[in-house]
Amino acid sequence: LNPEETGDQPMKTVTISTEMASDVTKAALDSETGTFSWQNGDVISVLATDDKFYDFKLTSGADSKFAEFTGNLPKDVNITSVATYPAIVPNGTPNTFWSDNTLNYVLPSSWTWKKDVSNVPMVAIFEEGATDMAFKQVGGVMRFPITNMPREATLIFTMPDKTITGEFPLKLVVPGEAAMVAGTTASQVIINYSSDTDGQDVEFNLPVPTGTYNKFTLEIKANDGTQIYTK
Repeated sequence: LNPEETGDQPMKTVTISTEMASDVTKAALDSETGTFSWQNGDVISVLATDDKFYDFKLTSGADSKFAEFTGNLPKDVNITSVATYPAIVPNGTPNTFWSDNTLNYVLPSSWTWKKDVSNVPMVAIFEEGATDMAFKQVGGVMRFPITNMPREATLIFTMPDKTITGEFPLKLVVPGEAAMVAGTTASQVIINYSSDTDGQDVEFNLPVPTGTYNKFTLEIKANDGTQIYTK
């Protein structure tokens, strides 16, 4: 722990060591081997003793299942016993997500694409105050590689018979013991993509609950609303 002063509130920097459970082999970035690895740009949400979630950003361990994440906490605050990936709870948000070993995991209906971020829904449960934790999957990912992705465009995924957004209560005593399950009502996900992203060939990793997906529509629209592509 390295105490430092940030603005008017004393802050400290905390580094967490993370790993992937050895049996996690699905919904990963590697299309050939199916294995997961942490990537540059990854961020986790960690619950602290002031009952707020804080962002911890990857600082080492990219391309490995072992990594370190670093974040800033108020000086008199410590981490508790739960963390999520991706950082589904905004930094500094009061806790309404974790209680009595139940986590309300949130799958957003709108978010912004980031290069190499896998979006595999994961949770880590650990002893309060520990700085070592292991993540396990609680959902899956639908991967969509798109060539010649237009800049300044938006992807829209419509699921006519599956619920893949909102809060999914998980009763977690042992990490990975429970998983999100897709509901049966329609849902839509918007992924924003802009000219400040690099490259024309893009891989979109859409986090989803456990389920079988036979029907969906993919649309690409320009910023003015013009439909460029639909399938």
